[in-house]
Amino acid sequence: MARRLGEWWEEDRCGFVEVTLGMLLLHQMLRDLGPGLRRGRLDHPARTALMLPLPGEQHGFGIAMVAEFFRAAGWHVSEDGGRGLRGLARRVGEEWFGVVALSCGVRERLAALPAAVATVRAHSLNPNVAIMVGGAALAGDPALAASCGADATAADAAEALHRAERLVGLMALLP
Repeated sequence: MARRLGEWWEEDRCGFVEVTLGMLLLHQMLRDLGPGLRRGRLDHPARTALMLPLPGEQHGFGIAMVAEFFRAAGWHVSEDGGRGLRGLARRVGEEWFGVVALSCGVRERLAALPAAVATVRAHSLNPNVAIMVGGAALAGDPALAASCGADATAADAAEALHRAERLVGLMALLP
């Protein structure tokens, strides 16, 4: 439904109010369904993630869905990264995360992605933090993830979970 709302927005079949109300309803449905998916305990300390839209990004539903997939798999997920790059730097500097995932919904915002990745790397309490990027702006072009300095990208939530599990597994092998 979120994708359909986006298509209707681009085709001028609905306006800001309709899209906003539709997204509010979808977020509420996700919050209502999410607790039924959760296992309730953290399986491993490295299975902690900060997931949020790229600072300044307005599209957050996709990353919220990914966060629910991770929670269902036993991950502890935080979704508040503060405001802007300073807030992101402060957040990753205050709490240890195994994975930081950033979502970018529009191609015009891709230029901001390398700075966000560099900010996480420079300020993270975890010197081996895994950084994943995704979202509609990166769809179909995994090379964009590498070009911005991220460790991985994924086409959907299930693939993102699989890749994050592998990254955390590799992290355990590091000194």
